[in-house]
Amino acid sequence: MYNVKMRVILVIAFCIGIVFSGRSVKAEEFDYQQAYKDYQYNYSLYSRLHDEYRLSRARYLQYKTLVSEDEAKKATLAMLEARDDTIRTYLTALRLRVMENPGLSDSEKESVFGRIDPEVKYYEEHKEKLSSAGSLKDFSKDSDKAKEQYKFSTENVFYNSLVNISVGNTAYKRKQTEEVISNLRSKITEIKSAGDKDVSVIDGFFVEIDNKLARSRDKEIAAVDVMIKSEKSTKNKVDYYNEAVGSVQQSYLYLKESVSYLKEIVRLIKTK
Repeated sequence: MYNVKMRVILVIAFCIGIVFSGRSVKAEEFDYQQAYKDYQYNYSLYSRLHDEYRLSRARYLQYKTLVSEDEAKKATLAMLEARDDTIRTYLTALRLRVMENPGLSDSEKESVFGRIDPEVKYYEEHKEKLSSAGSLKDFSKDSDKAKEQYKFSTENVFYNSLVNISVGNTAYKRKQTEEVISNLRSKITEIKSAGDKDVSVIDGFFVEIDNKLARSRDKEIAAVDVMIKSEKSTKNKVDYYNEAVGSVQQSYLYLKESVSYLKEIVRLIKTK
């Protein structure tokens, strides 16, 4: 189940369009694109090492020799270290995606960072402790601790960050739209003052635009509220995520509708 959830996270990342590729860059140029590429590499490595771990474990259970036990311990250590790195690099990619998001305020970003950073630290420290394990039983206990962390904390941070990214994207597009609206209102005011055209009908369009924008904001707030509710629930986190993203999508649709009114206003100005 733990591995399945990690794959779900990967699929979600593709769905919200945050997958990039590219050549290696210098450390000072490290950004989201490179961070996500690092995650993809670590996820691929983890998948391979997990297969090797399962094979080594099966051999140990079958033969119960010292050699097979030693091979199983080496394979288990490599797999668990790769798993920690996979989660850590994904969190790092999310952090940079949030940092680079122009639709989130500094305080909103800091709030997300305040949740991501402790998770990164946990998996760094967990990885460092793994090499001290002396037996397969010790590895099992270490693995269980990471699973508990993932289930009760990390998974929430994943989905919360993804929703914040989606909200930020829509908020940024709405801000751009509002700038266009402001400029258009000024233009309409100039036209009214000059008496060049009868643009009284356009006032009604602006009312509709304001209503659409208000609904767009409400849907964003609803998405955030859903994720807050998910924190205290044992319900499948994916269900909450889907509900939240659905709300963000509705927010974007209201935004698109407001833009359609803007286009109609421009058309009226040109034809009247």
